[in-house]
Amino acid sequence: MKYTINHIIHKGIAAVGFLALLLLPAACSDFTDIQPKGKNLLKSTNDLELLLNNEMELEMTDFLEVGGSVLYAYSSVPAAISVDNPSRSAYLMGWKDSEQDIKRFQLLTTSDSYYTDCYSYIGTIANPILQQLPSASGSETVKNELKAEALALRAYFHFMVLQKYAKAYNPATADKDPGVAYMTEDVDISTLQPKKTVKEAYTLALKDIDDAIALNALPVKNASTMRMNKAAAYAIKAHICMAMRDYIQAEEAAKAALETQGDLYDYWSHATTQQSYGGVSYQSATADYRYNPESYFILPNLIIYSWVQPDTWNSIEDGYAMRDLMPTMGKVYKGYAGGALDDYGATLGLPGWQSGWDVTNYSNGSGLCSPMMYLYLAECEIRNGNIDKGMEYLDILRAKRLPSDGFKAWKGTVTDKATAIAKLKQTSLAENLWNGWNFIQRKRWNTEDDWKETLTRTIGTTAYTLAPTSNLWVLPIPSSVSEKNSNLTPNTNE
Repeated sequence: MKYTINHIIHKGIAAVGFLALLLLPAACSDFTDIQPKGKNLLKSTNDLELLLNNEMELEMTDFLEVGGSVLYAYSSVPAAISVDNPSRSAYLMGWKDSEQDIKRFQLLTTSDSYYTDCYSYIGTIANPILQQLPSASGSETVKNELKAEALALRAYFHFMVLQKYAKAYNPATADKDPGVAYMTEDVDISTLQPKKTVKEAYTLALKDIDDAIALNALPVKNASTMRMNKAAAYAIKAHICMAMRDYIQAEEAAKAALETQGDLYDYWSHATTQQSYGGVSYQSATADYRYNPESYFILPNLIIYSWVQPDTWNSIEDGYAMRDLMPTMGKVYKGYAGGALDDYGATLGLPGWQSGWDVTNYSNGSGLCSPMMYLYLAECEIRNGNIDKGMEYLDILRAKRLPSDGFKAWKGTVTDKATAIAKLKQTSLAENLWNGWNFIQRKRWNTEDDWKETLTRTIGTTAYTLAPTSNLWVLPIPSSVSEKNSNLTPNTNE
């Protein structure tokens, strides 16, 4: 397994928080990771709340390399792709998706920290809390708060498992498409659990988040951005409903999230002048998402060695903060060593590619935040034929991302659906340039003719394409899981 630097850093930090979980004995199953046999030691609401303070993260490299137009690399990419026996990552970077490639890729996917982490958070945090709350000491008010947060976490991490290992929700086939195991607190994890269908799994996630919201117990202001709050619950519902194509409920949930916490960070008003290692000035504005007012719930990530292809870079609106104010390798090393590193990507066989280089501020790799709610509102209005309203929501977001002298409203200038979709995609791509949501959005859009697109990239002298129907949009459940539970087959090409 290849770990990014941020993954290694956070694994070290999380080890401290994990000490509390040592009360829970080690794994008996890879699809839940840890069986909470020590749950009887968690006797009070104070004990149970300690579980929620465990730091969480998800490794998003696969998402970036398939559907995010971003490659994680610190050595020659063309060489890695062209060798006779490519690595697992090389299959993703080169979009190798022939039937033979997919079989080989499955064999290389022996383990996956993303899968393990999602089910670990469900099995060692959410479900033990839900199991123990009825018998725990403490006030009913606090019990409801913990129950709501545990339900929200369970819904969210099952949703994230579905994004990687199952087909996008298609109403015509969702009741037959293989999904994932859905682990609730009453499931006997000593038995081999079956996969739910895509429809069943999404329906259970929707029920969990509806139950969490109905308790009306989550705080408006969370204890930290690595804890769930009221806006986060509504955001999870919006994500689930968008995935299920229930745009009415999705829009209602997105509005509720923004009514609770709708702040946007104005990047250009916080821009400062920095000096490169070579003494060249550049503009920079970053926001640590642990403290960003946009954040509902974060899974922290550092943006380093994440290379964006020139076509993607140039397709983003001029001045968009996530591109033009990010400290990139090209900016940070500008003029250094006589300019030899001005095009740092060329040293990896990626001339003209740009990589972020922010080793101080944590981004939100795949968490929950207000900008996604504005994007969803815009999409829902475009789907309803309300082009002006859709552009109005995009303008609200863009006004906080572009310099004041570069912002021009799209409301009133965009009049047809095709152009509106293109503007939404352009903004969504820019907004999520450095995180996993571009994969998730594109995978969902690929099920509809008006929205799907074929992605392209050139590495070295070779052009690669990724079709909307490619089997790489469903990543395989790792073989270490399938070997222990024959019900949990890879899902790729099923």
